[in-house]
Formats: sequence, C-alpha cells, structure tokens
Amino acid sequence: FLDERIAAVSSTPESTLETMTSTLLDPRTVWGLLETRNYSGQHDAPVVLLSAAWLRTQRPTRLPDRQSLPAEAIMPVRSLRAIHATIEKGMGKMTKPLPVIAILHANMRLDPGPDGAHHPDPDGTLLETIVKVVDARWAEFTRRRGGTQSTGVTDMGVFLDWSSLYQAPRDAKGKVLYRRTEHQQKVFEDALAELHLLFAHQLTTVWQLPEVRMQRSPPRPPPRPPRACTHALYSYALHTPGRRS
Repeated sequence: FLDERIAAVSSTPESTLETMTSTLLDPRTVWGLLETRNYSGQHDAPVVLLSAAWLRTQRPTRLPDRQSLPAEAIMPVRSLRAIHATIEKGMGKMTKPLPVIAILHANMRLDPGPDGAHHPDPDGTLLETIVKVVDARWAEFTRRRGGTQSTGVTDMGVFLDWSSLYQAPRDAKGKVLYRRTEHQQKVFEDALAELHLLFAHQLTTVWQLPEVRMQRSPPRPPPRPPRACTHALYSYALHTPGRRS
C-alpha cells in the first residue's frame, strides 16, 4: 500500500504538492483537530492527546481507551498553545515546532465499523517502549542543543490512536465490551477524515515504531521519516476515506 502511495507522490508535480500541503505549516491546522466542536449541542474534540508528563510520571502498564481516560491524562489544547507560544525563539529563521508527538505503529485501530477491535497492546509492551523513548529524548525537547537553557517546553501532547480516538473495544475472547455511541461515532469519523493532517504536518514530531516483539531489552529511539517527503507521503498514506485497518 505504501509503495503505491510513494509512487503516486513521486509522479505528482511539485506545484500540486505545494497546493495540497499549504495548510501543513500552519499550527491552526493541528489546533483545529484538538479543539472542541459543536455536535448537535454536545461539545467534543475529534482527537485528544495524552500528556507526555502524565505518561512519564504515572507510567501506566496498560493503555486505556479514550472513553476510559482519566482527565489528568489528557493534554488540554490551551496548554499546548501556551507552551508553543513560549518555545525558545533562538532558532534562526526556523518555524517553531509544535509540542506534539504522533505515534505511528503496526497495530493502529482505525476501523470505523461497529464490530470493535482488540486492544492493540494488551501486555503493555508498546506502551513501555514509547514511555522509555519519551524519557530518553525528553532533553531534546526541553533543553536547547549544546546547553542547559530551557526551550520553554514543559509538557507535550502524544497521539496514540487507542487513547486519542473513540473506540469500541473487545475483550480477549472477542466480545465487544461497548460500542461507540452515535455521538462518539460521528466524532470518530471526523477524526479519521482529518487524521492525515496530524501525521503530515511539518511542525509535528512523527515517530514510526517498528513492530514491537516480546523482549525487554532497552529500545533504540525510532527513526523519524525524512521530512522532504513526509508531508505528502502521509497525506496519501493516511487520508483514504473508507479504508479500514
């Protein structure tokens, strides 16, 4: 699938790609995914992000689905905006990055159907890996390179599909524990329609994790895809309406 998308990107004129990705340098594109919308009187956000500080301090052993998230686990968009506004400006002509990490992994649960999905990380191996990598790279986000001066980043928002999107979880035997409500289904579908913007955006940090096998050795930090083609590649790869994982 990705090979087809890469080929499509390679054959697309540069001018067309620039038009397609014109919103991917604007922070408001990401804020729009995280801010609440009015759904027939109910206010909700298509996507919520986990607090990196919460992950590091609480170190949960099992990833909760969105419906089960404690309030303190959610990174408010107003806090992200405030952190972004205070990020160290000594970056030359570079645009300030957003304090957002988007996790791409092999077991993402993006199926809009009513039959639900099994937990993508039942034993917590993936979650443990992510927390360790956040710990290992924390100084890269919070300290200026080559010194101890703060960048202004005190927390970050982490996208993990199971916790960031409404889910219909199954138990170990395959029984659907609960389905999305009509409201949650609409919010979920809105998130799917715009999720490519989070991964394709030039100011977010994307971590593409390899398949995590059953091992407890210290993980190596995952490589970041080359930014030269990331925005277009993820736009093609993720923005496929009706596609089920």
